[in-house]
Amino acid sequence: MKKRGAFDFSFSWLFALIVGAFILFLAIFLISKFSGTQTNIQDTKNAKEISVLLNPLETGFEESGKTTLILPTSSRLSTRCLSSDEFGRQTLNLKSENYDKYSDTGTEISFNNKYLFFEKNIESKSFYIFSKPFNFPFKVATLNYIIPTSQEYCFVFETREREIEEELMKINLSNLELVKELSECNEEAKTVCFDSSGCSISVDTNDYSVEKSNTFVYYEGNSALMFAAIFSDSALYECQLQRLLKRTSSLSHLYSQKYYLDQEAGCAQSSIIDYLLDLEMLSLNIDNSNKLSELSYTLSELENKNMRMSCSLW
Repeated sequence: MKKRGAFDFSFSWLFALIVGAFILFLAIFLISKFSGTQTNIQDTKNAKEISVLLNPLETGFEESGKTTLILPTSSRLSTRCLSSDEFGRQTLNLKSENYDKYSDTGTEISFNNKYLFFEKNIESKSFYIFSKPFNFPFKVATLNYIIPTSQEYCFVFETREREIEEELMKINLSNLELVKELSECNEEAKTVCFDSSGCSISVDTNDYSVEKSNTFVYYEGNSALMFAAIFSDSALYECQLQRLLKRTSSLSHLYSQKYYLDQEAGCAQSSIIDYLLDLEMLSLNIDNSNKLSELSYTLSELENKNMRMSCSLW
């Protein structure tokens, strides 16, 4: 009888342990599931917050703007650019850090009218976002650049590039440093050389190129594109450029229609229409930044002729 009672006692405890372990596992599973769902919701909310923050930056026509994005926890930003649609689109994915790991959920949000430039999978709890209008030669879009506040950039100006220096001083971000010699840069900073060598990023203002990781992209003298090339990877830059050129072509068509309306009102200059039509067609034939120079003459003529018109088109 004692042996049977001992067996019953041991079995009861064993059964209780098994049931308890199952209940504990189920509780942990449900908490984890709920936590993952909440994290996914928060990540989506934070990603959409970036879109909201960009709206005030895009209201002006000529001025640059800046803002700071502060998130509850350290987060990772990634993006995909698709140029195949009419104007292409860009997706943004935000994954927050949870228990020393980045969430594997995240929900992509998509834009067809925004242009974000940043490097692959940037991570921080806070980010600087600044913007510049992209004029080509008329306003095409606002370009937005996202930089982790923890990542320092050191711009080296061994020669005088006063216009670029003044623009950087006007942006006035705490993690952008301007120096005269490379030796003045912090060792952990990403270095940007202008017309000199030795930096992780090299800008050649003579052939309008930016070199990163032995890859060249071109910006054709446009400062908005130059900053885009500096603060993003080459694949994102080239894809976004295709989207911008599609938009340029469409706007060229709209301005040509405006020209005909102005002509009927007795306010137009006949020679500008040819260059508008050229830009409309040529923009769609540029398949990489190396060919941007093919637009140089057309862009210059459009800008000059528009300035000389008694009633300018833009």
